[in-house]
Amino acid sequence: MMLMRLLHSIATVLIVTPSYVMAVSSTLYYSSTKARSNPQTQFLQEILMGRCYVQPPVLNDPPQACPSLIPSLIGTLNSHLDSQITPESFQSYIEAVDFTTPTDGAFFLLGAGVGKSVSDAVFVPPGLTRPEDTLGGSIMTGVVFCGIDSQTDCSFGTFDEDLKQWEGAHASFWSGAYASFASSAKGRVQMTIVLGTDGSYDEDSVDLFSSSAIPNFDDSMITRLDIYVVSSEIGGEASCDADIVMELAMSMEQMGIQYTCTEDSDWSHLFFCASSLASEKSCRQIRAMDVTDGKYLLDETKTSTESEGTTTTTTTSEIFHDANPPS
Repeated sequence: MMLMRLLHSIATVLIVTPSYVMAVSSTLYYSSTKARSNPQTQFLQEILMGRCYVQPPVLNDPPQACPSLIPSLIGTLNSHLDSQITPESFQSYIEAVDFTTPTDGAFFLLGAGVGKSVSDAVFVPPGLTRPEDTLGGSIMTGVVFCGIDSQTDCSFGTFDEDLKQWEGAHASFWSGAYASFASSAKGRVQMTIVLGTDGSYDEDSVDLFSSSAIPNFDDSMITRLDIYVVSSEIGGEASCDADIVMELAMSMEQMGIQYTCTEDSDWSHLFFCASSLASEKSCRQIRAMDVTDGKYLLDETKTSTESEGTTTTTTTSEIFHDANPPS
């Protein structure tokens, strides 16, 4: 029985990171308040060890690194109160693994929670990579973890305004991951922020981006930051003039990094496409994607009819659109 539970748990949360995924709801997940608490993922060490052997988080020391990396993560969780865990607690892991992404490939999604896997109703555009999708980050995506005192009721963590650092295992791990990812970002960096109709947003992801990613960007390596503002609801409106967007833009300016902001673009429709919404005219369904050509296929066709004498020929062609965000 224990073996069956273990296999079921691993099968449930073990992920393989694809280059893209569709959102599965008409409303993107975001929260205007802190993330809810949950118990720590069962069989966490076994899951992380399995992921490590399948896709090692380091480039030059593959599976040999797993027997030391994973126990160090679990040891941190099992030997500290959650409030005692800070980004420094994971420093040995952060420094040992790979959080890099190709030039022009860095992408931040502020609005789907932090540490979510691509199977958790988030969309990662083709050719782009979140911190969660890197070799170092994918080990910990989609699982819940915290210090020894909170493992039946894990929370995201809190930011200590005086010490200017995160406290709590989940926030601290991803703070280190976002910082490492940002420090190695090159070329064009893209970011999507999801806003509620009342201007609300996912505080966890925005706070983490502000405190951990922005200060670690290298203005000599980044050409610009492109911000895409989308509404959390189909047909909703989101503005580049929203207070939180202006705050993020100002922070980038202070870092000496140029930015652009785009709202209500066709690109944003990708975040609301799912097979269950095929009947909704406001949501254009993605049925297939050709990553090589950078095209995505919408659920729409063009039909032409030609008549010649008594013979009528009807031709239906599928319509492809550019799968890359505006340049």
